Amino acid sequence: MKLDPHSAEGYALRASVYVEDEDLLADAAADYGRAAMLSEGDDREGFEASKAEAEAALKRRDARRATLKKAHEDLKAVADDAFRGGRFLEAVKKYGEALRVVEDDDDRAKLFSNRSAAGPKSNIQPDVSVFDSFDARFCAVLRELDESDRFFQKSAESTSI
Repeated sequence: MKLDPHSAEGYALRASVYVEDEDLLADAAADYGRAAMLSEGDDREGFEASKAEAEAALKRRDARRATLKKAHEDLKAVADDAFRGGRFLEAVKKYGEALRVVEDDDDRAKLFSNRSAAGPKSNIQPDVSVFDSFDARFCAVLRELDESDRFFQKSAESTSI
């Protein structure tokens, strides 16, 4: 028996998978909403409760990401000021701290690149620039692979559940 992907059960099944991945919480909430619209009674109430939980998780995730983004931007600004001021050791340390909180691959690549520029000038860890340049390129490759994977997953989802 094949499950109709456009039934309440189909949307709920897909949402239950989406809710496990914080990048797909918005999709989970939307699919629980669709499931609720297509159902009645206790099922509808359950799907609406699941939608509310997914939306609450989405808000928590967004708040956490905003906090991390702010921390990353603040640390990067301090590191940039240190670099411009010739305090390269401080710049290397602050770029490193920013790398611990950054989530975006583009931002991560920029931080690696900036730290690799400051590393040799700081007279510490002369090889840091080599590794950071590699890490910046590696982040770009991972981002491309991730985008390809998302495209493949969306294509697969559009053909079956």
